[in-house]
Amino acid sequence: MGRCPADGCRVRAFGPFHQADPDRLRREITVGATAVADISRAFVGQLRSVDREVLVNVASMAAHQPNPRMALYGASKAFVSASPRF
Repeated sequence: MGRCPADGCRVRAFGPFHQADPDRLRREITVGATAVADISRAFVGQLRSVDREVLVNVASMAAHQPNPRMALYGASKAFVSASPRF
């Protein structure tokens, strides 16, 4: 997948879900949800060992406003929004 900035990799699948490329959908899940969980898990232990340090994951309003042409994007943002507070 290559490198991308922390503020967005732009792998969104746009259009009817049933017509989307399965590989593109998997990349969107990987970047939008799996990577967030993996990165959070990698750092949360270090952050908890230091008093007053926090980890903040920022989602999008898309987490709360479904868009039928960007359903998976919204779902991945809902995952980030609903992720546990460490």
